[in-house]
Amino acid sequence: MILNRVTTHWGSEKYDAKDDLLRVPASAETSPAYETLVYWFSEVKPTTARLNLSWEKRTVSMTIETDVHEQVVKGIQQTLASAPSNWQLLAQAADYLVQNNLQGELALRYINESIRLKDVYTNNWIKARLLASKQDYTTAIVYARKAIKLGDKSDDTFKSQLPSMRVALTDWQAKAY
Repeated sequence: MILNRVTTHWGSEKYDAKDDLLRVPASAETSPAYETLVYWFSEVKPTTARLNLSWEKRTVSMTIETDVHEQVVKGIQQTLASAPSNWQLLAQAADYLVQNNLQGELALRYINESIRLKDVYTNNWIKARLLASKQDYTTAIVYARKAIKLGDKSDDTFKSQLPSMRVALTDWQAKAY
């Protein structure tokens, strides 16, 4: 499969290999008939996917790989550099790191700064989950209880999270004591 910088040619007329940007080994396979060129993805996973191009009765496929987490962390760092005092962005950044079990110390710095800027249930809950992931259940319990106490009982988002928060708290208490 060839990606060429010239977009004005029709088919292979005036094709010149010196204008190629990318060449990827690929082989065509027989497929159902497609009247128009169709691009589609299959086997989508967190770091890979297959790009498929189908036209007429042939499909060409190639695997695309990327380090998603590396790209997201770079984006987080760029975003926070432009808004270092935004407690919500700091909490979201920490939450992403916690959910994906990445860079625990960086997540701790982000969530501590978020709590320092605005002490609310969401960032306390993130810190509780982070501490539990590090098996510091005793301290996780403190932050979980604080998160539950700070939560607005009339807030639908909080109300929907409360049952799972209580289950996690019970689990951590069993592990801590």
